[in-house]
Amino acid sequence: MSAVTPELLRFVAALNAAQSVRQSHQVMARTALGFAALLTPGERWFLDAVAKLSQLSEPQRTRLLEIASKVERRRK
Repeated sequence: MSAVTPELLRFVAALNAAQSVRQSHQVMARTALGFAALLTPGERWFLDAVAKLSQLSEPQRTRLLEIASKVERRRK
């Protein structure tokens, strides 16, 4: 095994972070999916699909917010 410099590690970490930027709706969908027991199969399917999109339409955004609110209410 060869030694890796801290500078190279920081560079690679920054490069990975720049390549995996997530939109706020993707983060929200993945967070809600973390509470899958609170969701219907259709809601899980919708969240999985939304998490793969780069942009949402207004109806999709509205539905995502409804599901996220439902999860938040039931978590407490």
